[in-house]
Amino acid sequence: MSFLDKILGRKPSDTKNDNNIQKTDLRLISGYNAIFSTVNKNIVLNDSVAICVDTIARHCAKFEPRHYKSVDGQRTYINGDINYLLANQPNPIMTTYDFIYRIIAQLYLQNNEFIYIDKDEKGFITGFYPVNYTSAEWLKDKNNNLFLGFWLANGKYYILPYIDLIHLRRFYNDDDLVGTGNSSLMPALQNQTTAEEGISNAIKVSNSLRGVLKFTQNLKKEDIEKNKKEFVKTFINSESNDGIAAIDNKTEFNELNLKPITLDKDQLEHVDQRVLNYFNLNKSIISGDFSPQQWNAFYETVLEPLAIYLEQSFKVKIFSRTAIKDGNSISFSVNRVQYASLDDKIKLVKEVGAMGLLTVDQALIILDLPPIGGEEGKKRMQSLNYINADIADIYQLGRTIQNQKGDGQND
Repeated sequence: MSFLDKILGRKPSDTKNDNNIQKTDLRLISGYNAIFSTVNKNIVLNDSVAICVDTIARHCAKFEPRHYKSVDGQRTYINGDINYLLANQPNPIMTTYDFIYRIIAQLYLQNNEFIYIDKDEKGFITGFYPVNYTSAEWLKDKNNNLFLGFWLANGKYYILPYIDLIHLRRFYNDDDLVGTGNSSLMPALQNQTTAEEGISNAIKVSNSLRGVLKFTQNLKKEDIEKNKKEFVKTFINSESNDGIAAIDNKTEFNELNLKPITLDKDQLEHVDQRVLNYFNLNKSIISGDFSPQQWNAFYETVLEPLAIYLEQSFKVKIFSRTAIKDGNSISFSVNRVQYASLDDKIKLVKEVGAMGLLTVDQALIILDLPPIGGEEGKKRMQSLNYINADIADIYQLGRTIQNQKGDGQND
């Protein structure tokens, strides 16, 4: 049973659903290719693609979604139902980590991801559900409201209002409604498959014996075939595995040295790199053996754009226009400092801590040390080299007058 079977609690849309929408009430969007599918989703069968998608999804799953309200530039985090769902359990069978991993993985595999926002009879949000579909079609009613009809893997069909769907798109360039598929990746995957098949065939050829068996006397065709089979049986398929063949002077065996052509190391790396480039990754990020500089590049080119995209996409579908104007929003944050080197962390604590911007506990957490808690942990330490900007002139003027008095006394 799919998510939609459970949460909608209704039959497929050949009967009226909770929104009183029937397929006969809607029509395909005219002048547009209204039906699309997840045809390229099977690229995950390629191990390089699976590793790339897993790497991005795992790091994105570290995002910490929060509901906050911004007033006069000050953020206040709201500990309501929306925050609980996003930060803990978006739906009954997924943790936040599972949920974010799933939507990012599906986004990269099919370049279109839909998340259904489930609501109770009063309109309050009760869950967020990724839609696992095989194909879908765009529909609209007589008032031009958009709907999506989904065919699920179990063969069932559901119609959902687009207003209740968070739609994530990748390669959103040449289509007005959906992201372009992964067809541009297919040549790189084909080259990779061809290269791997070449290596496999080379191993098979190198482990086999090829040659011509020559008989020094005239034999009938059936005798030639009989002798060949006998030779193969006693040498090629021998169970003794001694690698020695015995033939008399009536038979000659001339080995054929077949040298299969395979790609060299640089060519193989180039083939693999094309797949990595498609996902904006490198081997250091894949293996986890990255420097702070490599992590920052990965964060700025992959993670940060996704975090911004998630924030905007969830905000406009969760909140009304009025609520957004009042400052309600969603953040998807990740701790960049966590991946900095120890030297960089110490430098950060020294520079920022000296300005009184860190508490003792915050400094300890940055250094991967346990916080001490209590009033001591809340204390802020500040260098005397920094003063309040509002009294800088008074401070400087006071120093000048004091210096002048000191000079007069010395005279």
